[in-house]
Amino acid sequence: MIKNNFVIRFFVAALFTLGLVAALIYLYVWTNDSKLNGKLVFAKTYNVGTSIDKIELQSAEETVTLLQKDSYWLVENKNNYYADFLLVNMLLDAINKSIYSIRFPYDEKTVNEKFLNNPAKTKENSGILIKTYAKDKLIDEIIVGIPDESKNYYFSRNLQDDNIWLISEKFNFPLYARDWIVRPILTVPQKQIEVLQIDDKKINRLEDLNHRLSYMAGI
Repeated sequence: MIKNNFVIRFFVAALFTLGLVAALIYLYVWTNDSKLNGKLVFAKTYNVGTSIDKIELQSAEETVTLLQKDSYWLVENKNNYYADFLLVNMLLDAINKSIYSIRFPYDEKTVNEKFLNNPAKTKENSGILIKTYAKDKLIDEIIVGIPDESKNYYFSRNLQDDNIWLISEKFNFPLYARDWIVRPILTVPQKQIEVLQIDDKKINRLEDLNHRLSYMAGI
């Protein structure tokens, strides 16, 4: 009888200890996740400031690579042509101001519905993987999906812990590199142009300049 009581007490104590450990682990994870509330999404990027010299926006459609050179931002995969200043400014503004607002536990259904799959691994229901770099060193990375109903917040996925968050600011940026370059490429009245030559490609005024300028520039 004494032996049976000892076994029962030992079993109850083991269950209590296991429950306590599980509670502590959950509390630790929960409190650490909660610490992100109100914090900057791209905190490391914000901290290094002007050292950021490359930003990648990878989607199922294309990877847009923006490079900073001599105080200008260029579109690397469009022959290093100048990036649209307004678009880049909007992107940098969103990166510098976006904060974690509401956290959701990881759930496959939500990931698919909000387009939060990693485009580096699968194209299906994937979002935009935004990466920032300083001298080729990865600083921050996060997946941004679709906006919420208010259009003021975007669903995102923190790759550090796989939690799903609503983050502030707008991230409705172009998915194709061609849409990041300055438009129009050349604003000169056609009648003032006699001949235009870029490298070994040459056209004269009789040809359709508006149609061929982009082709000649390789964009």
